[in-house]
Amino acid sequence: PAHDVAAVCTGFLYALADAVGLIASGAAETVLVLGALLVGDWPVVHAADPRHLREASNLVSAYLAWHLERGLRSMVYVER
Repeated sequence: PAHDVAAVCTGFLYALADAVGLIASGAAETVLVLGALLVGDWPVVHAADPRHLREASNLVSAYLAWHLERGLRSMVYVER
């Protein structure tokens, strides 16, 4: 979920509550793997649990598919 941090207190508190939930559920390690992939920290990636590597792979695939589909649909509106 996205939170409007411009809402200052409320946006921050909602984001903080989500972060606590992610850490409690174990998803924080998946986020660490995504960050390590982003910056190229290969020792962290290689040391990660296979479950978190799969979750990170699925997230990247879903993100890429969504943006590709959205980009292809918007090609109709591009003037040539």
